[in-house]
Amino acid sequence: MKKKVCFVLMIALVLICFQIAAAAEEPQQSDDTEKDPPYGELGFLYNDYTFGLMDEADVVMENLGEAIDYFVSASCAYQGDDYIYYYDGIEITVNEIDGVRRITGITLTDDLISIPQGVKIGMNIEEALPMMNDLPYTEKNGVFTFHYAFTDLLMQTDKLHTTIIAIQYTLAEES
Repeated sequence: MKKKVCFVLMIALVLICFQIAAAAEEPQQSDDTEKDPPYGELGFLYNDYTFGLMDEADVVMENLGEAIDYFVSASCAYQGDDYIYYYDGIEITVNEIDGVRRITGITLTDDLISIPQGVKIGMNIEEALPMMNDLPYTEKNGVFTFHYAFTDLLMQTDKLHTTIIAIQYTLAEES
């Protein structure tokens, strides 16, 4: 009986060694490989540069160029200040989180800018919804919320719930 147990243990050890050796031979993903962004399809494209919420603000703003203007005020949601940077057609909100300046909000400010799916302010919501690539959404009081990971994309409609009057990317309350 002891010989059978020893034999089974020896086979198990050999199999484990083969698995370890096979895993060592598998190509490891390098840090240079591009990963899907944590905001998925809810990234924002502006001036041929895609970014999203929680990206490092300094890197994003370096790629976007100098803002037209900015505004600083005490933050209600974070310790420290809110920094709002104004670009043509958008506002970018930045807050310091764990010592890093991060994008915490993106707001479209006119109907000349669209999100990557082609939706923009002034569109009929019934035309916009199919453009969202079947992303799930909820609707409450005329606000359509698309959610992915920690990003919410809000499309607010007018009183008749037909025309989009505001588009904003915000951090989801619960991720």
